[in-house]
Amino acid sequence: NAAMWLLGPRDPNCSFRTPCPGKGILFDFTEDPYSGTMEPYLNQMWYTVFLLLLTLINRPLFTLLSAGSEWANFISTWTLGWLVVQFVAMVTICVALTSLAGDDCQHPTTLLVCLALSESAFMLLALASSWWWPHRVMHYACAAVAILRLSITPIARVPVANDITPSYLLYLILSTNSW
Repeated sequence: NAAMWLLGPRDPNCSFRTPCPGKGILFDFTEDPYSGTMEPYLNQMWYTVFLLLLTLINRPLFTLLSAGSEWANFISTWTLGWLVVQFVAMVTICVALTSLAGDDCQHPTTLLVCLALSESAFMLLALASSWWWPHRVMHYACAAVAILRLSITPIARVPVANDITPSYLLYLILSTNSW
């Protein structure tokens, strides 16, 4: 997208329907018109950056879930400490976005309790991942928690505005985190 922007006219008003002949190096149009001058650099990259950040935050959970049968040799105080840091980070993100959402977020206390409980469930599943049940069953249990988290929280009943708002970012986190 950045290459398309740089090789084009670099004018947000030049589109496929209203090209600007001679203004661009290679193209006479902008691939994403009427979106300003920064959006072409970020278009479709935000999702990659977002997933990278969530993967880094969830690294302790993913590490435990992939430990397999060597759980007893693998778990350490360090791992447990990072799992607590992950829990605190996710709850902090949810509290911050819920607070910023204001009136967009109905029943914020209920929402935060549901989110904290679901994060706790993920942590407990990660800790119990190789004790007595097959890895596949644990993956299904994590998927069930993720589906419940997305479907029973109050944010699932609020229409999403056609804009990137704090409540929309929270919804994105709920729909992409821990999958």
